[in-house]
Amino acid sequence: LVGSEMCIRDRDGVYTDSGKAVYGEFYMYSENYGEADGAYTEDNEYVYGECYRYSGSYCEMDGAYTDAGETVYGECYIY
Repeated sequence: LVGSEMCIRDRDGVYTDSGKAVYGEFYMYSENYGEADGAYTEDNEYVYGECYRYSGSYCEMDGAYTDAGETVYGECYIY
């Protein structure tokens, strides 16, 4: 399913250092890694970087950041 899977924010959410919510998707380009694909904060800053699949259906942020340089944390659900 690589290339067809997307990761969207989990119930607990994905957020920045300052607590801004992150929306959008991460495109799973390999078995275990996804890349931000149109992800953005509640203030409409773009999000860059990757997520890492740590279990079957969940990824955690791995080096993701915003336009302003804030670190992005949290998990997303792969579908």
